[in-house]
Amino acid sequence: MSFTSCDCIQQATGIVLDRQSKQPIEKVSLGKYEKEDPNNSYSRRDFTDKNGLFNYSSTSGGLRECPDLVLYFNKNGYKTTKMVFESYTTNDTVFLDKVPFNRDSSMKITGIDFDKLLKVVFHY
Repeated sequence: MSFTSCDCIQQATGIVLDRQSKQPIEKVSLGKYEKEDPNNSYSRRDFTDKNGLFNYSSTSGGLRECPDLVLYFNKNGYKTTKMVFESYTTNDTVFLDKVPFNRDSSMKITGIDFDKLLKVVFHY
């Protein structure tokens, strides 16, 4: 009985756009994990360029065929999006949805800090 495996080169290239405006989004982080973990070199992040373009590549093991590449796209103000790409995909488009404004998630400030800000603004 013998086992064989090979390393697969996984690559995905494309553009990230705002779903509503259809405009490119720069500095979107993308990687194999939802969050980057400094202790795990496999969780590295790449970023889209100023035109929203990305080019992500990695190596993965596989038996007989390369597994799909799963990437997470994340940017403040947008919902994190999980995309599955075939192991070698080019010129794909990823659409991100904005996070709806929720005033309960807005910045919280204490009464004491609010009073301090008033004193700074109104000089009293």
